[in-house]
Amino acid sequence: MFAVRQDLLATFHRMFANEAFAQLHYVVIETTGLADPAPLIQSFYMDAECQARMRLDGVLAVADAKHFAEHVARSRSDGGQQGGAHGGVSEAIKQVAYADRVLLNKTDLVSAHELDSVARSIQEINRSAVVFRAQYGRVDVAQLLN
Repeated sequence: MFAVRQDLLATFHRMFANEAFAQLHYVVIETTGLADPAPLIQSFYMDAECQARMRLDGVLAVADAKHFAEHVARSRSDGGQQGGAHGGVSEAIKQVAYADRVLLNKTDLVSAHELDSVARSIQEINRSAVVFRAQYGRVDVAQLLN
């Protein structure tokens, strides 16, 4: 993960050197898959140039309505053994815990009861997160940014 953080910071520094960067309003970082967001968030606060030029607008997690409960159950049932060096919490739970917005996706693949259960589970992990329900990732971008 250290190499990814260094690459990200190097990319930002190259962007800062380019006049076109001043025209950007948002930079969205998508981590693809199950990644711990903490090191990336820390990168913004540990780098003086990033602090001076950027503001972390938010952290968005995408939760799969069909499989999220399985991730939570597995994390709880293995007693943290599969979570590794980060205290045994699954990456899916970490993503929700750090997020201020959660996109609950694939809502069409579960029953209304299952969907409500997953939404409650997300709120138990992070009571302050706003949860948006979506199918095929369709959501108004204004709800996610700013």
